[in-house]
Amino acid sequence: MSELELGSKCPTLEKVEALASVLLMHPLTLLVSSYMQKEGLDLEAMLALVKDDLSVVKE
Repeated sequence: MSELELGSKCPTLEKVEALASVLLMHPLTLLVSSYMQKEGLDLEAMLALVKDDLSVVKE
C-alpha cells in the first residue's frame, strides 16, 4: 500500500478491484475518492465533471 501512496507503483485494474473489495466499496468509489483528494474537488464537483464527460461519451 505504501508504494501506491508514494506513487512508485501503478496498480492494475485487478489490483484496484481487489483493494476495493477489501475496503468493501465499489472500485469506482475508490478511484473517484482518490481523484477528489488529488484534485481538491468535493463530491458535487467531481460528479458534475463525470456527468459531463459521460454525456459526451454517450453521444
